[in-house]
Amino acid sequence: MNEFLLQLLSGISAAAVLFLVASGFTLVFGALRIINFAHGSVYMLGAFLATSISDFVGTGNVSFWISALLAGFSVAALGALIEIVCLRRIYHRDVAIQLLVTFGLVMIIGGLVRGIWGSAPRQTAMPPLFDGGVPMLGTYFPTYSLFLICVGSAAVIALWLIMYQTSLGRLIRGAVDDRQLLEMAGVNVPLLFTAVFSLGAFFAGIAGALVTPQQTISVGLDLDVIVKAVVVVVIGGLGSIGGALVGSLMVGVASSIALIWLPPSWSLIVVFGLLVTVLAISPQGLFGKVR
Repeated sequence: MNEFLLQLLSGISAAAVLFLVASGFTLVFGALRIINFAHGSVYMLGAFLATSISDFVGTGNVSFWISALLAGFSVAALGALIEIVCLRRIYHRDVAIQLLVTFGLVMIIGGLVRGIWGSAPRQTAMPPLFDGGVPMLGTYFPTYSLFLICVGSAAVIALWLIMYQTSLGRLIRGAVDDRQLLEMAGVNVPLLFTAVFSLGAFFAGIAGALVTPQQTISVGLDLDVIVKAVVVVVIGGLGSIGGALVGSLMVGVASSIALIWLPPSWSLIVVFGLLVTVLAISPQGLFGKVR
């Protein structure tokens, strides 16, 4: 029983990081109606930037926060540039064109990461504040995993406040429902879309930075995370932040609990099995709208 509860906590910790990625992905789709396959590449870029910033500013608790925040804001700025230069031109094009453009961005960012950082695995030092473990259920649970759960919870609250307690959130929800009406009301929709894309990139960049003390990163990290992020948003329902939260918890916990009985190589089988089961019950996802 103790092993089950510990794996459950580990799954919630993994879900917290996955939510940061998936929420940005579904936020961009909800407002811009673009399935951005380059979102995983933005996550990977945030992770690599964090390792380089950490090398420069050194190790320590303050350095950890500096690395994570600088990586997040840097990726957010790059996201704004990508939206203005590349995506703004294809909003009204066919889905196939949008997919090709975002897949091209995956190739470009992947090539840049390989050219700048090489193919050797990288990792940042664990900040002293979160090193070690917390006594729990007769063993020690990693302090950093509990920290990630707290970060994920804070992200849920922050997104809720942004979406439902700010004028930006009202405009985003308006863009989801009827962007033409929003333009007629005098709102600068292109600027709004840039802000949304930049916000989604920020969350992905922060997520990438936060995993670097816990695991090694290398080129190809983007493909693994974007597959899981797509599964999460499809399970939760495209465009639903609440769905992204529930989907992240389902995928993270299911993957972690499965390790008790199954080998790690079965992780994706469990994830896609969960996806098929949910879609068989609710084809539009748990919180998706029937269009």
